[in-house]
Amino acid sequence: MLKNKENKQILCILGFLLVLFVGCNSSARDINNNMQLYAFEEDTEEKSKSVERIETTSSEETKPISITSEQFIKLVADYRKEWKYIGKKPCVVDFYADWCRPCRMMEPSFVKMAEKYAGKVNFYKINVDYNKEISNVYQITGIPTLFFCSMDGKMVRISGYLTEEQLDENVKMILQKK
Repeated sequence: MLKNKENKQILCILGFLLVLFVGCNSSARDINNNMQLYAFEEDTEEKSKSVERIETTSSEETKPISITSEQFIKLVADYRKEWKYIGKKPCVVDFYADWCRPCRMMEPSFVKMAEKYAGKVNFYKINVDYNKEISNVYQITGIPTLFFCSMDGKMVRISGYLTEEQLDENVKMILQKK
């Protein structure tokens, strides 16, 4: 009888600790998410100011450039209207998320393509977690999703992981279109 009572007390204590731990953990996660959102908002202001720098230095840039929805409107197309590519060079836009394993697996190949085609093709990245409006407009439901934009104004959209060879083939395709 005594052992059963002790077991119940131990279970109650463990239950209480579990509830306390889960509550504290989710609160910490909420605080962390709010801090990231605040940092993102500050970062967005700086990025908005840097669109001109992106346009002028993108030919020298050898790494993909992270952009916001607002920068997408100025560099690629106004997603609030009918599709019309406005870039000065072909581009590849990678819609990704930091938590996405296929996105992380494809990152080295994406960087390699940006280096290989530096000055010929612009490579942009848009984090879908921080740019929900554009993700909703283009119905980005699976990531990675890539837009391959050629100078003839057309865009080819591909969802899912691409190998380095597949990325290279698609970049060559947009370079051939005038």
